[in-house]
Amino acid sequence: MYRFTWVIAIGLDIAACTALIGCSGHTWGGGGHSFGGAEAGGATVNYTIEHLTHDGRVYFVLAADGCSGGGAGTGQTSRGQLHAVDGRNIAWSCSTTDGKSGTTTIDGQPFDLAKGAVFLVSAKADKTKVEQLAVDMSKLQGDPVHEKLKGLADTEPRVAGFFKEARGVK
Repeated sequence: MYRFTWVIAIGLDIAACTALIGCSGHTWGGGGHSFGGAEAGGATVNYTIEHLTHDGRVYFVLAADGCSGGGAGTGQTSRGQLHAVDGRNIAWSCSTTDGKSGTTTIDGQPFDLAKGAVFLVSAKADKTKVEQLAVDMSKLQGDPVHEKLKGLADTEPRVAGFFKEARGVK
């Protein structure tokens, strides 16, 4: 069943109106944080964490070290660009109709969203490394998502490794 929403748009562009009408009663969103500079103890960090939501629930998390970046999308497809410290641009996209299944592409590598919704990206080497993780997404709900992801480090060694690498700890 579809629910139609009428939008009176004054001063909005056509793309914004299409995005609002295309939502059919569902809300899509996202956000991100880039972290850079010195942390307590003198460690230098440089990473970004992006996340996407559907009806207020996080369904996609991208954590990338050695990068800053961002993304955009208010509907079923979101896209972004990571900017590696060595000057590379790493494109990413995520397409889904339900916030559970769909296709994610990071630096040209395709992934099935149903097989895991957390992506750890390392851009410190010449070739971009992407790890896809299937984690309990209920543990990533609420703000701030980057703190929720850090909380997974206690039970998920690859997440712990990501944050250690981002701090330059071996």
